[in-house]
Parts: sequence; C-alpha cells; structure tokens
Amino acid sequence: SDDDDVIFESPLVEALRQRILEQLNDMEAAFSLKLAPSAALQKALLLARVAVGIISTPAEGDESVQMCTICGHEKLASMMLTIKCSHRFCSHCMKTYVETKLQSSQLPIRCPQSVSGCRHFVSASECKAFLTVASYGSLEKALAEPKLIC
Repeated sequence: SDDDDVIFESPLVEALRQRILEQLNDMEAAFSLKLAPSAALQKALLLARVAVGIISTPAEGDESVQMCTICGHEKLASMMLTIKCSHRFCSHCMKTYVETKLQSSQLPIRCPQSVSGCRHFVSASECKAFLTVASYGSLEKALAEPKLIC
C-alpha cells in the first residue's frame, strides 16, 4: 500500500512504524472472518444458551408458555425455572433478583414469592443453573461468611 512506502526521518519513529506493520501483518494472518448463514447461528445460539443454563433443551415443537410472576410476562416454558418450593420464574428475572439481593447483602435470599407468604430460602445450588460463574462464586462466599448478630 502507499502507507508502506512512507519513511520517517527519526530512526525511532521509523523503527516503531516497522514494528507496527509487522504486528499488523501477523494479526491479519491470524484472523479470518467468515460469514455463516443465520440458520446455523440460531442452532449455535440455542446450544450456547443450554450450555450456560439459561434454558433447558426444549422438546421438539414445544412452544408452551408460562407466566413469570416477577416480570408478569409470558415466557417459553424452556426459559422457566422451578425452585424447591415449586414457584416458577423466568431465568432472567431470577438471575437479576438474586444478583440484586447479593449486591445489597440481603442474605439469605428468600423466594421472590415471600410477599405471598413463601418461607423458602433459595440455596446456592438452586442458583447454579442461572448465575454466571463469578456471581455464583460471590454467592457461595457470602453464604459461607459467618453472620454477626447485633
């Protein structure tokens, strides 16, 4: 290219320029952008969501919906979680709910239906399916810390 023909007067600047061009050539050789059909991406996205526990693998043709009692929206059944007290919530709302309680140190975490009288505390193992690794680690650490009673 025309930029390759430019030579700087300062030897240091010229040496830096050459080093940058070498790095650029190495990077161009290492990366290759390939376009994939959107149908292939949908399958990969579904598998990724299953892998990180956001949804379970839906049965073929399963389009049933259920209402999340946190957000009030109807969600695909595959995006819903049932905790040990039998209450069901969408994975996104549970993730947000638990992370908010964790950030504000409101532990142990009660079932979101506690306003309706549920006395269940959500365990760390129940949260493993929808929390990120970092959030799950923070939750385990916080639950393991001894509580001071004033």
